[in-house]
Amino acid sequence: MAWRTSAGPSTCTWPGWRGASLLGRWEYLKADGTWSADQADSARLMDGVANEYSVSRVKGGYVLITHDTTEILSSKIVAYTSCTPYGPFSNKTTVYTTPETGGNIFTYNAHAHPEIAGPGLVVSYNVNSFVNTDHYRDVTIYRPRFLDLAFE
Repeated sequence: MAWRTSAGPSTCTWPGWRGASLLGRWEYLKADGTWSADQADSARLMDGVANEYSVSRVKGGYVLITHDTTEILSSKIVAYTSCTPYGPFSNKTTVYTTPETGGNIFTYNAHAHPEIAGPGLVVSYNVNSFVNTDHYRDVTIYRPRFLDLAFE
């Protein structure tokens, strides 16, 4: 699976491959729900998805994890669900609110790490400051944070 960003951060492409190689012919999801070999036919699938996000298989379905971009500099990490890895995604749910966000501090790049074993789905996000000297005063700002999400 690959997520194409040339037409916008929430445009999905899905490779039409068989087997273990991604070197074969790719197919792109069109607005009408059909597939095309022409990348130009691909369509924006949804808004509100950050430029870094993930789609993971969870309990027989798929979960898209992202920062909520429907709000400027949002502190919300949200999840959407789907029966397929390419959508449609729905049921937007805030799964975590980053406590660091505020003032000069912002959070970004939430995504899941299904390769890390645990009782739930491990999600990371990054923290940064708009003021570079903040990093010298507090070295804990500029580093990733991790949480473990449980799905029922």
